[in-house]
Amino acid sequence: MLQVRRPNRWKTPIAVGLAVYALHFGLCTALFATVHINRQSQGEFAWMLFMELDYPSSGFLWDHLADTRMLTYAMDWGYTWGSGANLRAFLIHAIFGGLQWFLLGFVAYALVRALRAECARRSSEA
Repeated sequence: MLQVRRPNRWKTPIAVGLAVYALHFGLCTALFATVHINRQSQGEFAWMLFMELDYPSSGFLWDHLADTRMLTYAMDWGYTWGSGANLRAFLIHAIFGGLQWFLLGFVAYALVRALRAECARRSSEA
């Protein structure tokens, strides 16, 4: 009996989500390196742009995650090599803001794919 192999419907949305996450992580890494290398006054304020980029989750994360033991330890460790608040902002935005963008990319592609399938179904009926 011939078996028909169905395509994996989760593979492409996950790949799109990972691509969006990688783009966001790359932007965070570039900003972290720029702020760390250029030690001018108030360089950490550049992270406020990422608070706008990661809007729904950034305020919640800064209120509830910024003072946890893990990030306090990372910040103390970061001060030993010249980065403290910069490291905390990088960890919050790169990891958790990136997860937000992964979910947005995943859902957006899944919705586009569902919309295309519905349009194809309607055009085949007509």
